[in-house]
Amino acid sequence: MSVSNAVYVYRRGGSGQHALDEQAKACKMIATLKGLTITDWKDETVGTLMIEHLQNSMSDGSTLIFADPSTLHPRPSEGIKIASALLAKNVNLVCASGPGGQYDIYGLRANLQPIQSLEKQVFDLQAELLAQRAEFDADFETFSKALEAQMVKILNDRGIGITQLLRPANLEATGLVANPFEGKKLRALRQSLGFTQSEVAALLDPPVDKSVVSKAEAAGSGESRYEDVLMALQVEEIRRSQAVKKALRSGDAGKSNLVEGIGEMFRVAT
Repeated sequence: MSVSNAVYVYRRGGSGQHALDEQAKACKMIATLKGLTITDWKDETVGTLMIEHLQNSMSDGSTLIFADPSTLHPRPSEGIKIASALLAKNVNLVCASGPGGQYDIYGLRANLQPIQSLEKQVFDLQAELLAQRAEFDADFETFSKALEAQMVKILNDRGIGITQLLRPANLEATGLVANPFEGKKLRALRQSLGFTQSEVAALLDPPVDKSVVSKAEAAGSGESRYEDVLMALQVEEIRRSQAVKKALRSGDAGKSNLVEGIGEMFRVAT
C-alpha cells in the first residue's frame, strides 16, 4: 500500500526495453530537478493493469512521475480520464515533457485535446476497416465453399485427377464460381473512373448490354466476361493517366494545352 509523500515513476513499455530506458532517463532528470526521491518504479507491460492499480492505491500527497502525456495512455481521451482520477485524489502529477514538470488537468488537456479529433478519426477508420474485412471474409468464405463444392462435383461426376480440374473444359461444364469480392473491386474501379455500367458496356469490343457489366460486378470472375470488363477499365485508367502526364509536360506551351489535356482525360471513349 502506498503512503503519503511516496514518489512513483510510471513507465509504459509497449515498444520495448529501449522505450522504458528512455523514459527512465527523462523521469530521473525531472525528479532530480524538482528534488524528488523516487520511491518505486511501476512499469506497464503487456498484460498488466498497472495504471489501474495506481489509480486505486495512490493516496493524498503522493507523486506520480511520467515521461510524456501519452505515457498515461495511448488514447488522449483515456489519458485525460486517468489524470483526472489521480488529481481528484490529490496526487501530484509530474511530467518530464511538461512546462516546468508540474502538471494539472488544464495543462494535460491543453496537450491532449488538440489530437482528440484525430483519435476519433483513427477509431472511425479502424471500425470501417474491420467492417470491410468482415465483409471480405464472409464473401471469401462463400466463394471458397462454392469452389470446394465445384471441385468435389467434378471429381465425383468425371472421376478425373485433381490436376485436371484446371482444364477450361471442366470449369465450363460446371459453371464458373462467383467471387463477390472481385466484383466489388470492379465496381469501385468503374465508379472511380466516373463510368456508368452502360458506358463501360460500350467500351467492350464488340459492345455488350449493360447487364453483362452488372453481372461482372456481382459475380467477379464468376461472370464469363469479367476479364473483358476489367481490361476495358484498366485500359481507360492508363489512357487517363497518360493524358494527365502529357498535360503536365506541356506546361510551358500554355494553359490551353493543360485544359485540353485534362478534358481529354475525362472524355468517355466510344
